[in-house]
Amino acid sequence: EYRDARGMKGLFEAIIYYRDAYATQMITKLSTIAQELEYHAPWDDVYKNMKIKPPVANAVVELVGTGGGGPCGFVGVNLPNAQWIREKHGSKNIIITNALLTSRSAMIGSVIKEFIEHPEDQELLLGPLWERELLKVALHEIVGHGSGKSALHLAGDPRDHLREHYSTLEEARAELCMLWHVWDPLLVEKGIITDKRIPQSAYLWYALRDLINLRRYAGETEIHEDHDRATHLIISYLQEKGVIEFYVSKGKTYPRIVDFAKMREHVGVLLAELQRIKSEGDYDTLKILVDKYATHFDLKLRDEIVVRSR
Repeated sequence: EYRDARGMKGLFEAIIYYRDAYATQMITKLSTIAQELEYHAPWDDVYKNMKIKPPVANAVVELVGTGGGGPCGFVGVNLPNAQWIREKHGSKNIIITNALLTSRSAMIGSVIKEFIEHPEDQELLLGPLWERELLKVALHEIVGHGSGKSALHLAGDPRDHLREHYSTLEEARAELCMLWHVWDPLLVEKGIITDKRIPQSAYLWYALRDLINLRRYAGETEIHEDHDRATHLIISYLQEKGVIEFYVSKGKTYPRIVDFAKMREHVGVLLAELQRIKSEGDYDTLKILVDKYATHFDLKLRDEIVVRSR
């Protein structure tokens, strides 16, 4: 459970939903090419799952949720969590489209107006909003969590070896899969992407997301939630590589992608390393990455974001 620092506790959750036939068409197309996307992954072939069973994937409209599923729940889920079950039997995915659309629509206009300076960048984020957000979650859940395999010599589940940092790694790995595969021409060829602005839009939104996540950490000195740690790990790494920057204009901080092509290259390098770490159960290297990139932030910048978010 993501709020347990040890990653050991479970959390009861239940949702009642019905199938969203329109959105399911897109994610069904995506699930049918999961194996091809695995071949296109940037990590070593020895860590690729060459026998992916077509994932079960549905888009749904949630009616009610409880426990970990509500009243404010998740927008997507991939099950099971055990790596050996995923490898042997495949996975099941649901994307909760009304939660996804509502959560994005509720804040997107004011967020973009406040945290994106240039009108052309605002349009880049607003134009393909729904298609981008549905695709991002689908790539994260269906392709990201369902991908890769453990090294043959690894005893037990990777979670057993990576311990308290496993959830951070797994969320970062799934996010990096989204950031890598969103540029794959196969998505356009199969009609999954119809708006060619989506890859650039996804990259700019991801940088923005890390910036506004700081609003959640008023009065704190470290990021503790695993999804937030995963995002911050990725953006901090890419910022160090010089492909993302946060610049100041008229006293306000804004995100900017310096080079989209080079950003994808570095996404691939980091993704390949995180998959190696997971497959090999390399706790020591993962701890170094988490400590360096995932938990710490600029307190002054945090204070600015908190005020502007309010």
